[in-house]
Amino acid sequence: MLAANRARMAAIADRIGLAPEQRAKLHEIHLKTAAAVKPIRADATLTPEQRRAKVREIVQASRTEARAVLTPEQQAKLGEIRKHLLRPLGPLG
Repeated sequence: MLAANRARMAAIADRIGLAPEQRAKLHEIHLKTAAAVKPIRADATLTPEQRRAKVREIVQASRTEARAVLTPEQQAKLGEIRKHLLRPLGPLG
């Protein structure tokens, strides 16, 4: 599953035209986010709702940081791809 996810992300990166520098910066953001989320998920002192809220906060901040790496055109292309990918989920997606 992990390899399939990597392949899908690489295909999306190609479709929106990421430069090597952008790919490197986004990879750095991803690693930083994963490192920040891991201890929260393992923290047994937090309730599941608290863990979810903290993780959501970190992920939201990383998305904002990642969007800043993209050009407006790349952001628009990514938005279209996301719409297409989420369409099968219906109104809740």
